[in-house]
Amino acid sequence: MGKNPTYEKIRKRRTIRKYLQKAVPEEVLLRCVDAARLSPSGANLQPLSYIIVNDQKLLRRVFSTLSWIYPRLSTQQRGDAESLHYYTVR
Repeated sequence: MGKNPTYEKIRKRRTIRKYLQKAVPEEVLLRCVDAARLSPSGANLQPLSYIIVNDQKLLRRVFSTLSWIYPRLSTQQRGDAESLHYYTVR
């Protein structure tokens, strides 16, 4: 049986838990969002919106509002701008 590139990518994928403090080029980010947009949804309704936040002040406000989503993070981590790099794209 020949190699299936999609199967190989899935089989060899790895979980990444540490990220570099490095900006993602806008072109790459937009391609990722476009690929996510193509994922299937019920009745192909595509009921999702994507919002890209690049401003650090706004990002802190967003994460302080959504801190209940991340119960595993301590209060200190949720309020610490340095810990936000795990979730930021820029």
